[in-house]
Amino acid sequence: MKLIKKLICLSALIFAFASCQRDYDMPPLNEPVYDGNANVTIAQLRAMAASAGVTTQNDTLRITDSTLVLRAIVTANDKSGNIFKKIYLQDETGNIEMEVDQSNIYTDYPVGQEIYLELKGLSLSVYGGELQLGHPDSYNFRTPYVIFTSQAHKNGFPSESKINVKEVSDFSSLVEADRFALVRLTNVHFENGGKNKFAPAGNNYTSENLIDAHGNSIVVRTSNYAEFASETLPAGTGTVTAILGRFNGSWQLTIRSLDDFVGFEEGGEGEGGDEPVVSGVQFKKATEITSGKKYLIAAKVDGVSKVAQAIAANRTYGYIYADDATAQSDVITMDDESHAYTISASGSGYTLKDANGRYLYMTGTFNNFNLTEDASQEGALWTITKNADGTFKLLNKTMGKYIQWSTQYTSYGSYPDENGIMPELYEQVGGQGDGGEGGGGNTSSAKSLPYTEEFTSGQGDFTIEDGTLPDGLNFVWKFDSRYGMKATAFVNPNRFEVESWTISPLISLAGASNATLSFQHAGRYFDGNMKDFCTVWAREEGGSWKQITIAAYPDESNWDFIDASASLAEFANKTIQIGFKYTSTTETAGTWEFKNFKVQ
Repeated sequence: MKLIKKLICLSALIFAFASCQRDYDMPPLNEPVYDGNANVTIAQLRAMAASAGVTTQNDTLRITDSTLVLRAIVTANDKSGNIFKKIYLQDETGNIEMEVDQSNIYTDYPVGQEIYLELKGLSLSVYGGELQLGHPDSYNFRTPYVIFTSQAHKNGFPSESKINVKEVSDFSSLVEADRFALVRLTNVHFENGGKNKFAPAGNNYTSENLIDAHGNSIVVRTSNYAEFASETLPAGTGTVTAILGRFNGSWQLTIRSLDDFVGFEEGGEGEGGDEPVVSGVQFKKATEITSGKKYLIAAKVDGVSKVAQAIAANRTYGYIYADDATAQSDVITMDDESHAYTISASGSGYTLKDANGRYLYMTGTFNNFNLTEDASQEGALWTITKNADGTFKLLNKTMGKYIQWSTQYTSYGSYPDENGIMPELYEQVGGQGDGGEGGGGNTSSAKSLPYTEEFTSGQGDFTIEDGTLPDGLNFVWKFDSRYGMKATAFVNPNRFEVESWTISPLISLAGASNATLSFQHAGRYFDGNMKDFCTVWAREEGGSWKQITIAAYPDESNWDFIDASASLAEFANKTIQIGFKYTSTTETAGTWEFKNFKVQ
């Protein structure tokens, strides 16, 4: 990716004037002046909304006072295509998002434009847990443009020097007052810098992880309509300026323009640039468990973290030994992922899979561990409970024993009494588990045809990638012994906006010129649009996802399973993965179930 500002030559300017085409970056010939006064601030608007009880998705405050005027600066608009039908405003007391029903708003209201906004007839409402300005009688509260332009009076020429940009070096320092602020994030890098695109074709939005120097991660959301969607994420470490949004309590960034990147390496894979410098894999101390993520099991002994190894690949049982590591600011850096265990929800517990692709389970009277490639093996389910001191209890459901560090034997065993040292868990920073939108999958071995997973006793070798879930939603996909794999973002009475995947292991189609996928699925409460919210995708090993056409969808009138199938002919002789992608909004969050998966 080349982050180079283009020079505009004199002949181009002459041509622009001669052709009488509007140059949207040119200021108007006459400086606009507003001769009134402002008498309300963004902080006061927030207080008004709180006082009126505007706190949930169904609450709206219509502003009827004709004297209220807000003075604010435009900090972001839709110029790059990454922001849709909205602008962001700032004053000395805070920041707010405003919904406007118009494209190309930037042509009239560029970044740095000061406006005086008459508020009568507008509204304060809540979306994704956050307050927004808009119009009470319009779709998604988007203010009709004729109303917006008649009430948003420009004052002076636009200048970005008017904007207060907050500098942030540690994501953990973010506070509520930073909501929708323009922030400058220093000494940061993309997890997939130099590799992934901002928003590959086929996805409305793509999420990538930006990581600070302390190992904290924040999601960067990019629209497929952004003019830079097909560009490669910058490699190396640098500075990013962006709008800091929040959705249901989770921080996320919106990029305004590639001009807001400074100091990164140029180029990436496929562009002639150098490979990004790899300085190890970071794991941050966990406070909760996210299914499908990779974790270090690390008991702290005299200030040193005993990081659990994987049992040797040629062994089928044993105690777990450890390597010493030191946590810096609650982050442990390892050379690679060989110490990581993938923790995945399964039925009423979790499975623990090591870097060799084998699950820990317990049987018999010994306190050591057994290993299996079958996630449904009796004794392979664990419950995970956080202790008050930040450690975790990993309890084997079958044997009733806890994973603990033994100072006597200097190893991990699983013991019935809590006499050892309970481990802390460290989650891979931005890790994608074994699959997901950016994950690489388990490439150690591919399943041969025919490959079947009935989901009668567990999720098998399928992995779950939930991404960053909003507060109030702990998981989307989950194995259910009655219905197979089940996904929903409805937690009564709330509906959440999410994108979540469950992904098959690698499947070899070698020698198959016309392979087919078949499964059974059921679904309801998608407002008659299930095919838009529940989609099936395939990708070649290491490639990008492509949506595949499913022959049949339930009519949403009942919970009956129906047969569905799809051709995989375009992937003949390839090694692929199949992904079931569930999406939802705060208005529509149905339930999708599937089972009896087969590729033949």
